[in-house]
Amino acid sequence: MDSPATFAILCEGLTIGHSAFERRGLPRGVLQGAFLPTTDYSLVKRLFRADALAGACADDPGSETLLRAYYAARDRLDISVVDREGRLLPTEYVHVHEPVASGNAEIIARLAVAVPSKSKGRRWYGSRPEA
Repeated sequence: MDSPATFAILCEGLTIGHSAFERRGLPRGVLQGAFLPTTDYSLVKRLFRADALAGACADDPGSETLLRAYYAARDRLDISVVDREGRLLPTEYVHVHEPVASGNAEIIARLAVAVPSKSKGRRWYGSRPEA
């Protein structure tokens, strides 16, 4: 990988960008960072832009419909994160934040985190962004 970023973001097997996920914090398992798109990002940029447009037009009754359509379309795609060695990180979701005004895109990934459960040992738990 030629990028100085540590992780590659893949969509349907194509590398759409890279990130170092330089900000990690709460809630548990959420990673954020600058998103460095590749030329293949142009294939899905409009999808991620729909989320920003829905947020910018929050008072518009159609914005909720747009947001729900965005999450449904994003969840149908095989979006994944791999490290420099090509190892897959277990993620619950990956979201590219495309600003409405010109600016740099950011990426947010929520890792699938194993949480101990008293009754069933370990189970997978995570939350989804509200739609």
